[in-house]
Amino acid sequence: MTGETVVAARPARRVGAPGETAPTVLKSWLARLDRLPDHDIPAYRLTRFITFVPFAWIVSQSLLGLLREHTRPALLVAFFVLVAVMFAAQAVVMTAGTRHRTDGRLLPILGVQAALTYLPLLWYGDPWTSMTGLLAASVLLVNVRGAWLVWSLVVLSVLGISWSRAPFLPAASHAVHTVLMGWMIWGFSRLSSLVAEVHEDREELARAAVSRERLRFSRDLHDLFGCSLSSLILKGELAHRLVPAEAGRAREEIEAIVATSRQALTDLRVMARGYRSPLSFAAEQESVRSVLTMAGVDVTMDITAPHRLDPALDEALAIVLREGAANVIRHSEAKNCQVTLTASGGSARLVMVNDGVVPAAAELRGGQGLANLGARMAELGGRAEAGVREGGRFLLLAEAPLNS
Repeated sequence: MTGETVVAARPARRVGAPGETAPTVLKSWLARLDRLPDHDIPAYRLTRFITFVPFAWIVSQSLLGLLREHTRPALLVAFFVLVAVMFAAQAVVMTAGTRHRTDGRLLPILGVQAALTYLPLLWYGDPWTSMTGLLAASVLLVNVRGAWLVWSLVVLSVLGISWSRAPFLPAASHAVHTVLMGWMIWGFSRLSSLVAEVHEDREELARAAVSRERLRFSRDLHDLFGCSLSSLILKGELAHRLVPAEAGRAREEIEAIVATSRQALTDLRVMARGYRSPLSFAAEQESVRSVLTMAGVDVTMDITAPHRLDPALDEALAIVLREGAANVIRHSEAKNCQVTLTASGGSARLVMVNDGVVPAAAELRGGQGLANLGARMAELGGRAEAGVREGGRFLLLAEAPLNS
């Protein structure tokens, strides 16, 4: 040896990338797997079927025990009749007891099942003892007051009846069998109930999602095209009046109509694809100023809020501005409109005030458009309100936190 020290390199204990742990790697690996569609595994039907498997196993064990004892044919026929009644009672208890508050209404059925569990012991003996597992499960499923005490009495009764006819160890085996079968049937019944509840909740969530999407589509349709169509109507009427006297000006207005129509068509196509590009408040300012000025309204805009707002808030305020301009055109004879956007105390506040309120049209201000604005601002933790103020002026206010 030359005196050099050789240090054995220890293998690095790496699971994945640096900083990753085994659960993280497992989650990322599972995320890359394709999920099975729901219809490939009919979970509810499968759990309902599994629920009755212990029942079938108990009946088969009792039947085999009777056949080994060469039971008379009449008792075998009675056995199948009793099993049919027991099955019906057990099915009612497993279905109703796990899905509804029965408030003691299942007690008569539980009493019938108890009678069918203990009385046939006089004729069938030990082979019928396994039926006590069904009774133990029903006691827990009915869930009456003192259910666990009654359940314990059922188990002790099995131990006592079996011990009177056989040594202690076989009797204890019957009692353990009753405990296990009772818990198994109770567990499978609860599992089936939970699966059914999950399916119902998912269907309800799907219906709620469809309703929300319909509301969103209706709201977007109104908010996107309300101002555009109002502008088209206004420009069309203006062009119609200008044609005889000012052909050049009329041509400009018709070109503007075509441009607005194309933009409306673009908005419609984008919204139909489901990923509409967000509106911009800054861009909407110029559009609103142009439309209102063309309608003969003197527009004053005082914008002191930050240039860059949260995208969701910026889009919501742009829609409020567009809806406000559409209402000014449709529902008033305004000569002046003042738009103010301020930011203070962590909130953005947009106020639109116009004169020329038409009394007959003032009642229309609470229509779908304003309701949509209220819903949009509420989603951002804010509010929107509108109404006629003193002096015959109409005020539209929208406010929401800056960090929505």
